Amino acid sequence: MSRQTSSIKSGLDKGREIVFSLLEGIEDAGGNEDDVRRLNTNPHLKAQVGKLIMIHKDMMTRQVTVDWHHTPEDLLRTTGCQQNLTEGGIESIPLPVKKPLMPEVMDLWLFRIGREVKDPEEIFREYKLRGLKPAPFHAVVQLNIDDPFLAHRCNSKTYWRDAEGRLFSVRFDTWHSRSSDKNPRVSRVMLQAYDPAIIESGRYNYWCDQDWLVGVADDLVCLV
Repeated sequence: MSRQTSSIKSGLDKGREIVFSLLEGIEDAGGNEDDVRRLNTNPHLKAQVGKLIMIHKDMMTRQVTVDWHHTPEDLLRTTGCQQNLTEGGIESIPLPVKKPLMPEVMDLWLFRIGREVKDPEEIFREYKLRGLKPAPFHAVVQLNIDDPFLAHRCNSKTYWRDAEGRLFSVRFDTWHSRSSDKNPRVSRVMLQAYDPAIIESGRYNYWCDQDWLVGVADDLVCLV
């Protein structure tokens, strides 16, 4: 089985795993079959499970190996993508206080919200609903290095805040190059800063109907 095939999972399976873990937890806590049966047939639980499956149905996973000793500039250069970088964006990227000595293997979850979003806090809530938090910059760039044609199939994006709370994002997509008569689609990486005043006015559109947001598992899993 190829790396890509083996690393892509169904979000539906993830939802089922969470539910099965919940039922197993009841048994481990001393519950009997009647307790599990009552919970399993509870209409409220069925509604919540249905919501859970809808949340996770459009998800896929990839695994990347992140070397924190690579600088953001080196990683972006390695992608070979056309770069569109906001001034000060590179300096805003969060880095580990103590970089791991060895490369770190990370499981990434990609998901779609499927609608336009005006409030950035809504984006973070969508991550939390799936038990995720935004993936690190290094991980998303490495994802696109490992799969250089990913941007031709789907846009991938993550968010972060700098030390002062300002919002940034990196997004991999494609665009039509005007430098060629054939006008081919070329890969592009955009590092964007969001003006707090414009965020407050609600004039930003985060285009989450088109993007696949990239996350990593959070400690707290919120089912619904």
